[in-house]
Amino acid sequence: MKPGSAISYDSVFNAAPDSLQEKSSEVVMARLAGIPGLNMMYCQSLVNGNVDKYLELLNLFVELHANDMTLLVKSLVDGDKAAAHLRVHSLKGSAATLGLDNLAGMVRRLEEMLRVSQYEMLKGDAVHAEINAIKREFGFIVAALSPTISNSYYDNLNKTR
Repeated sequence: MKPGSAISYDSVFNAAPDSLQEKSSEVVMARLAGIPGLNMMYCQSLVNGNVDKYLELLNLFVELHANDMTLLVKSLVDGDKAAAHLRVHSLKGSAATLGLDNLAGMVRRLEEMLRVSQYEMLKGDAVHAEINAIKREFGFIVAALSPTISNSYYDNLNKTR
């Protein structure tokens, strides 16, 4: 896939159509490999090649950060700049640590936008657009992990839409 080219949920889900119901680490890793900006070599080195451990860490990441953008918007609306800063900074660091380079870069841009705007958000501005882009990127990661993610993630996601 070319850098910067669009990826759809369908292309991630269809990466291994016959194996969607399997809890296979290989299938999930193949689906993750289809996500631009995922540093697979770094991911492998992170856990000494233990794919199951890496998938466990990614699932924990999803559990901990699935609602970050919704909570960020709430913090911004409430004027809680400290909470907003902490949420964005934590997501950026966690994504970078797990080799989710594209997501980490998006969050880094958002963090800079918020710093420049002094953590104020107006409807329809670039900050709001970046938040939505981060939600979509997060969705691609979740789609790739879907055979290993608990149903509670999907329940929580539906509550925040």
